[in-house]
Amino acid sequence: MACGKLFLDVSAETWVVMQREARNQLGLSAGTSGEWSYKVFTIAWDYDQSAGRLTIGCVNKPWMVPCALVNNRIVEFVEHARNIAI
Repeated sequence: MACGKLFLDVSAETWVVMQREARNQLGLSAGTSGEWSYKVFTIAWDYDQSAGRLTIGCVNKPWMVPCALVNNRIVEFVEHARNIAI
């Protein structure tokens, strides 16, 4: 994975919020694993509900977009979902 993050302790409630946000913002109907592409970006994810583990990252991006930027956006998205799920 070109850029990615591993999150532990992702509750089922947080995952539901993430799915809803992905559907509302991107029109994406996300299962527990998959890929989504838009123009030159491809995002992949895998959620293991029993372990509460989420791996999410960007597998394809322009070279001039730093991984730090991508990873910060991923963290913001997950933290936003965690805050709503509380």
